[in-house]
Amino acid sequence: MRTTTLGSKGLEVGVIGLGCMGMTYSYDMQTPRDDATSIAVIHQALDLGMTLIDTADAYGPYTNEVLVGRALAGGHRDRAVLATKVGLLTDSPQTANPASTSPGASRDGRPEHVRESIDGSLRRLGTDHVDLYQQTGWTRGCRWRRPGERWRRPWRRARPASSACPR
Repeated sequence: MRTTTLGSKGLEVGVIGLGCMGMTYSYDMQTPRDDATSIAVIHQALDLGMTLIDTADAYGPYTNEVLVGRALAGGHRDRAVLATKVGLLTDSPQTANPASTSPGASRDGRPEHVRESIDGSLRRLGTDHVDLYQQTGWTRGCRWRRPGERWRRPWRRARPASSACPR
């Protein structure tokens, strides 16, 4: 498969990636999940050269990262460019923000939330690093001193090769 480069660090991925959200979240929630088929789809995507595998802690919530982690176990992780996201909260009615355009969801981009979230994501994904760690949205009133300060500490844990950090 043809490849392209993401970010300033030269992260190389196939031009087609696999977004895994629909495997555990959002679409047709009435039909029972079929994890074996989802894992087979991830393996087939890797076999076809779709190296970018995308998930988020909000999908499920949390169950999508667990599924992706299971699929990448057993030697498949080294073939994948693993992307996950932080900042969207969907796990309880208490997180809902009435001003949000996404009912039942809110955003939390505070540095302390990002630092806590990467630990959970790494555990659920069964890996010691992610390749691309993305923040979904902003938290109003959250101020960062310098653009690089947003990610410096979380990156030390996640050791991402690149980021899609909003500017």
